[in-house]
This record gives sequence, C-alpha cells and structure tokens, in this order.
Amino acid sequence: MLGDKIIALRKKSGWTQEAFADQLNVSRQSVSKWESGQSIPDVEKIIQMSQIFGVSIDYLLKEEYSETQEKVEVDFNEKPLRTISLEEANDYLDKSESAGGKIAFGVFLCILSPFLLMLSLANRTAIWFLISEAFTLSIAIVVLLVMVASAVGLFITGGKQLEAYEFLETEIFETKYGVTDMVNKRKREYERSHTRLMVIGVMCCILAVLPIVVSSILVGTEGIVFLGVALTLILVAIGVYIIIETEMKWSSYEKLLQEGEYSRSKKASRGFLEPIAGVYWLIVVAGYLGYSFLTNDWERSWIIYPVAGVLFGIIAIISETINKNKLDN
Repeated sequence: MLGDKIIALRKKSGWTQEAFADQLNVSRQSVSKWESGQSIPDVEKIIQMSQIFGVSIDYLLKEEYSETQEKVEVDFNEKPLRTISLEEANDYLDKSESAGGKIAFGVFLCILSPFLLMLSLANRTAIWFLISEAFTLSIAIVVLLVMVASAVGLFITGGKQLEAYEFLETEIFETKYGVTDMVNKRKREYERSHTRLMVIGVMCCILAVLPIVVSSILVGTEGIVFLGVALTLILVAIGVYIIIETEMKWSSYEKLLQEGEYSRSKKASRGFLEPIAGVYWLIVVAGYLGYSFLTNDWERSWIIYPVAGVLFGIIAIISETINKNKLDN
C-alpha cells in the first residue's frame, strides 16, 4: 500500500522517479524499490515524503482510511513518460558529438567566409599576386558563397542526426537502469577537457581584436588593415568552433541527466538563442553581401561582422535574462 501511494502521489505531482529521488537525496533505485515493495523507506524519509506531498504520515502508513482523509486520484489515461534505454543514450551521445562537429564547422565556415575577400581587398594596395584585382575579387566572392552553402548543408545534416532526440530538450523523461551512471561517468571524464576547451575558445575570441588594433594603429596602411581583419576572422572562427563543439557535447550529457539548462524546471522556459544561432549568422552573411554589392563599399562593409558579434552577445544576455525572470516568476 505504501508503494502504491508513493506512485500515485509522485505521478500526481508530475515527477519522475529521478525527480522525486532528488527531492529526498536518494537514488532512483531506492525509489523504485519502495514503489515495487522490495524495501521500505526509513522514518526520516517517510516524514520528508509527508511534507513534500502535503499529506499526513497516517495516510502514508495506514492501509485503510476514511473519506475525510487524503485521497489521491490517479489518471490511468495519463500519457506515460518516455523512457531512455542505455542503448538509446549511447546512440544519442555518439550522434550528438558527430552533429556538434558539423554544426560547429558550419558556423566556422560562415564566420570565415569573407577571409579571401579581405585578402583580395588588401591586394589593392599591396600587389602580392600576379593576377588582376577583379579576378581575385570574383574568386573571393565565389569561395564565400560556396562556404556559406556548405555551412547550410552542415546545419541541415547535423540537425537531421538529432531530429529523433529533440524531445530531450523540452520533455520530461525517465531513464532505464544504468543510464544515469553511464552518463555521469562520461561527463566526469570529459569535464576537464570541456573546461580547457572553453578557456581556449574564449581566449581566441578575446585575442581576435589584436590583429585589427595592431594593423590599424601601429601600421595604418589600408592593405595591412584588411590583412588584420582577415586574421581576426580566423581567430574568431577558431574560437567559436571550439566553443560550439565542446558545448554541444557537454549539453548532451546535461540533456540526458536533465541538469543545468535542461533541468525539469527550466525546460518550459528554454531561451530562443540556441535555435537561431545558425540562422543569425547566415543573415549576417547575407546582409554583408547585399550591402557590399549594392554600395560597392567593400573597404568598409567588413565592419558588419564585429558589430554582429557584439549584437549576438547582447542577444545572449537578453535571452538569459528572460529565462531567469520566467523562472523567478
């Protein structure tokens, strides 16, 4: 009877076994044994349960109860929670790592796409190549478009790989025996690498401003400034690639464990930043090309990229603030 009551109360509260176990600071296996009648919780845990569920201890322990005592109605038509097996968890982690590399490389290509264009503009004042300016500019634009098209292909294929597991971001689910331990182990093993890669990625993005500063202030010639912009694009692209790849791998662990940004309490208020990140940079590239072609002002239109980077940071802050306010309310 106690096990049946725990099941009914837990389902009425909308908790999985893992969520309820977190409330009591016990393992999911302990909750499973209580509900199946294989073991009985100690007195302290029974008191905690009565407080969590808002019922009396008598209700939990007594087999019979009157109409004036607490009753729990169980909706047997309730849709059962999805369950993730060990095989599915391993498959998701492998696909997430593969898709993360593709999406990160797609963003890398978007950011780096104007690189040859910057070199061709630098070639206007410093004749490094024995070819015409118009030809180098044409080649640079073709390469830019090919890189953007390739990035779109990577976004699509990477998204398709994870399409079957999209529910992990928004739905509450349960995991079968062994899944939590396996994911926790892999997460612990990757934690130091994740921290190290995040530091490297952030440092690349911070140091990316140095080529522009050095080329514009210390040198000052137009060709060298464009070369500095090209080097800045390389550093930003490398830094963002590292950050996105390691973050996607790290978030795959958090999604399966329902922790951090993917905890049960935060799933209902997921920010809009992640789904539009790839689209945002595609729009930036399109805006850059459109403005440059219409005005033919290639010498100054590159400023769109650093401005877009700053705006993206502002969008990230706004998104996090919106999420935090939703949770606080």
